Amino acid sequence: MRVVLPSEEVLPVPEGVGTVPDLKSHIEKEIGIPGAVQRLFTGRGELSDTQPLAALPRNVDIDLVIAAGRSYFICRAGLRDRLDSVSGEIFVTHASRLAARDEANLTDDPQANLAAARNEPTPQQEESQPFLEAFARNRKARLGH
Repeated sequence: MRVVLPSEEVLPVPEGVGTVPDLKSHIEKEIGIPGAVQRLFTGRGELSDTQPLAALPRNVDIDLVIAAGRSYFICRAGLRDRLDSVSGEIFVTHASRLAARDEANLTDDPQANLAAARNEPTPQQEESQPFLEAFARNRKARLGH
């Protein structure tokens, strides 16, 4: 049994972990993601906290989805279409997108951002500069200082 993280990394589940809360504690200890924001899924759906892990097949992959509030979820690319029980915006990690890409289907040559290479501002940076300056000026007021 193993946990597939949103980054496509794999975390083995040790033998002594028998319940979903134990597994969430193990994940928190190993990678630092609090159990309160973890949602665990298998091919059958979301695991409940009362479900014993012994009821799952021994070689099952358990997917970790990170809940950011009630409306935003972070998962790996291959899982996005299977999350029927999640209502909200689903984001896929960049690392997972890179791992899932098919390089044989890349038809265009990679493009370099020459402005970034020369440390010149891009048109988007120039356009957003007034907003960023206003945001910085009003930061203390937003934070209540």
